[in-house]
Amino acid sequence: MIRPAPRTAPVGHYSLNIPKGQEEAHPAACAPHPEHPEHFVDLLLTPFYHALPSLRGLRALHRHMPLKMETDISGDVVILYCVGRLVFGDESAAFRERIRNILLGTQQIVVNLSGIEYIDSGGLGTLVGTLASTRNRHGEIKLVHPNQRVTDLLHRTRLHTVFKSYESDGEAVAAFRANS
Repeated sequence: MIRPAPRTAPVGHYSLNIPKGQEEAHPAACAPHPEHPEHFVDLLLTPFYHALPSLRGLRALHRHMPLKMETDISGDVVILYCVGRLVFGDESAAFRERIRNILLGTQQIVVNLSGIEYIDSGGLGTLVGTLASTRNRHGEIKLVHPNQRVTDLLHRTRLHTVFKSYESDGEAVAAFRANS
């Protein structure tokens, strides 16, 4: 039995307080803060804003970390949906952390890249590093529906020979079941 990874970042010091009335400025999911109902918590942001002294520059910070992630479970396979940019910095660190948390429950991971707009060398290195970590634990990561730019990048770097890509989540999950 696998333990599902949380669908969103934990509430508390891992969250960013958003003043009431500014929730619309954030496309991510918002919920009332449990201790301060006058604020909302951006549930999809990851642990990198916890040290912020104030909320000044909220929109500028949000632009620097537009990677959003959600998980879904299909049997023993966890599907990680990524939307935004996978680049060096907070985005890569958040992705690594999410994969690390998923690996606590299962070693079969599908990463749906259909929502990834841009990936740089740091993001590509993070994909390779998380694949290596997963394989060290006798697991596997399968990619789903990378856009043309990401597909071209995987071919130029010859990483298409390392990562298995599929057109749909169902195909990737079925591939895990066929290998079992």
